[in-house]
Amino acid sequence: MRFLVPWALAGLVPALVVGALSFRRRALVGRALTLALLSLALAGPEVALRRAGEAVIFLVDRSASVGEEAASALSELAASVLARGGEVGVIEFADGAEVRRWPSVGEIPSGGALRPTGTDIGAAVDLALALAPDGPTQVVLLSDGRATTGDALAAASRARSRGIPVHVYPVGRSDLLRVVEFRGPAEAPLGTIALDVAIEASEPTTAVVRLHRGGEEIRASVIDLPRGRTRLSFADRPPDVGFHVYRVEVEADGDGIVGNNALSWGVAVGEAARVLVVGPAPSAVDGLLFAAEVPFRRRTSLAPEDLAGVGLVVLDDHPLGLLGPRTLAALRSYVAGGGGLLVVQGRQAVAGHLGRVEELLPVTYTVPERIQEATAAVVFVLDRSSSMSGTAEGVVKIDLLKEAAAAAVEVMPSEDVVGAIAFDRYPHWLVQPGPVSEIRDALFAALRGLTASGGTNVFPALADAVEALLPLDVRVRHAVVISDGKTIVDEEILAQLRSAVPEAGIGVTTIAIGADADLSILDELSALGGGRSYLLASMSDLRPVLVQETERVARPRFMEVPTPVLPGPGAAAFPLSAALPPLAGYTLTFPKPTADVAFLSPAGDPLVARWQLGLGQVAVLNTDLAGIWSVNWLSSPQLGEFWGTLLGLLWGERQAVRVDWEVSGATLRLGVEASEGGRWANGLALAGELVGEGRREVLAFAQTAPGRYEASLPVPGSGAYVLTVAEPSGRYGGTFPVALPYPAELAAFGPDHDGLREIARLAGGEVVGDEILPPPSGAGRDWTPIGRALLWAGASCLFLDLGLRKLLV
Repeated sequence: MRFLVPWALAGLVPALVVGALSFRRRALVGRALTLALLSLALAGPEVALRRAGEAVIFLVDRSASVGEEAASALSELAASVLARGGEVGVIEFADGAEVRRWPSVGEIPSGGALRPTGTDIGAAVDLALALAPDGPTQVVLLSDGRATTGDALAAASRARSRGIPVHVYPVGRSDLLRVVEFRGPAEAPLGTIALDVAIEASEPTTAVVRLHRGGEEIRASVIDLPRGRTRLSFADRPPDVGFHVYRVEVEADGDGIVGNNALSWGVAVGEAARVLVVGPAPSAVDGLLFAAEVPFRRRTSLAPEDLAGVGLVVLDDHPLGLLGPRTLAALRSYVAGGGGLLVVQGRQAVAGHLGRVEELLPVTYTVPERIQEATAAVVFVLDRSSSMSGTAEGVVKIDLLKEAAAAAVEVMPSEDVVGAIAFDRYPHWLVQPGPVSEIRDALFAALRGLTASGGTNVFPALADAVEALLPLDVRVRHAVVISDGKTIVDEEILAQLRSAVPEAGIGVTTIAIGADADLSILDELSALGGGRSYLLASMSDLRPVLVQETERVARPRFMEVPTPVLPGPGAAAFPLSAALPPLAGYTLTFPKPTADVAFLSPAGDPLVARWQLGLGQVAVLNTDLAGIWSVNWLSSPQLGEFWGTLLGLLWGERQAVRVDWEVSGATLRLGVEASEGGRWANGLALAGELVGEGRREVLAFAQTAPGRYEASLPVPGSGAYVLTVAEPSGRYGGTFPVALPYPAELAAFGPDHDGLREIARLAGGEVVGDEILPPPSGAGRDWTPIGRALLWAGASCLFLDLGLRKLLV
């Protein structure tokens, strides 16, 4: 029992006095009971008739500074609540909050939206208050108390006003060491640069400190770190002007948290040239830029930070497969913001895997579906002499040959042309050249019936293959010769082949198998057509080599034939004094629908094409400028005219803007200042992209002051980023490097006991030191008032008092 108005119990004093007198005068018994019952009724008595359902909501911190510590402590805390008949709810939180378990509902699947790079305690408390069930409820916060966003103290106050206490259970991780600070000059002349770093260790340890410039490690030192903060200094001399990103990293055994072991810093060295040339070696590009008095810098590789301050990027036969996803994303953002890109495609540019660079280009390397014509014609010249009746690893060699030829046909596009001719001392057509889709079955049937017998004379068979290829109207005509023995030498046919093959531009690949193959003859035949020559140790190696070579031939990356340069639909943009001379070869591509093709080959393949991507221009030159295919161009006066026009189309001048940034808690604020002629530029619709570390953030800037524009976003993570800023007219903008620190979540570790105690104080809770939680207010019972019943009892006693007085008088 409890009393809501306990001071009213003072009325029991006169009741006791009257009760004592009733021992002498029995007529006073009723009066004493009446006074006692009235006093009790006025005190607001309540009795606990049954237990109410207790609910405890656990707020589990899943941020990076806590890790699994809070989740590990949850099980024992929840067990103590369930043991006393209560119900449990669980809210997990990091940069946001989500319900994972709720009373009377049970487990709730995770939405997967929490990011461990932030801590919002206030959001978790407010979510618990919004969903709190009726009846006795309390909240338990399992956290280190290190909030990076939100207002935890205000949320705690709201909990107190609701009568829901918030208890705190301190948890947290320890961190052995971290890089606290890394700084240097923002701008510096070409020379020595001083860099300062501060490292903090929670206990004495030995660590390795590494300094990187770009992707290159330039220094590594083993250092004994005392407990506390240690400051180090480095000096470096960058090799050239431009923007250089430095990165310091520290590592030590036993350090379980590595996300705060590195910081980056960017330095603009000297006056960076506005043209960046990227390629493996100097070429005519260098001379053309020098003759035009255009300052430029050359690099052998491209990193996102290299785009800072650049107006034009020239990929000079640079292997396109080396452009990783991060660089391609930065390059796309750079062009979309108004930058220019020229891709010079020689042999090295298209060697190997090309990646996703095609998305930036006005051309594609894949034959469009609308083009149904054949690209290549291949005739297989197969040795069926008696030497092919031998075995290789237990399998008859002629069977391995047939299997390899069938596999090679399977990889050819259906619209291409294929034929096959077998030879012993005489040629035997298996199938005359025809579309793969039409003669595939007939060819496979002929291969199944092929047997080994007779001598070896490759020349008549190759001559017949060349004769069959000559009239075919395709880009690539090629013969693939496979033999394992010595051949009869037919000097008359060999002389004819020496003349016909190079003149017709027919390629020849030879595959020699085993030591008995006639290597000298096969090498000479492949040289006639500028093809490849293979020597295989065993017949069992044939299939993968033949398939790979067939794929290369059927889908060539480049055409090495004399090629006149013809004007295309976009040639009017290049008013040259005379035609460009022929090329000795070119990279094979196909124009995209919106491409502007300025020059093309007689086959209609683009040699020069460009298009607009966002606010910028991209052009492709499908030949080299190192004199391999372009030897005639290098001595032509029209090359200078062409080059000057092309640069003018690609390189758009923009008014430079200034960029600054600031990290505040979990928010990154980017600022842009735009001016022209000493006056602020107002009313600009500035937009931008922040690209790097596998992320791409689209930004919209709002004007906050004269000439100043700002955008805010959650901190995307530590590392080097590229910020591209532009506005619709393309007049203002640029590309800038941004080096961001690790998130504030990783800046401090271990429970913040003062902060946690303040949350508990404001919310009317306690600091929980073990797994036993305090009971909820009211000991978990439902209270029922009984004052009215006591009033009725008092009234009855009044009548009893009246009756006793009449009887006893």
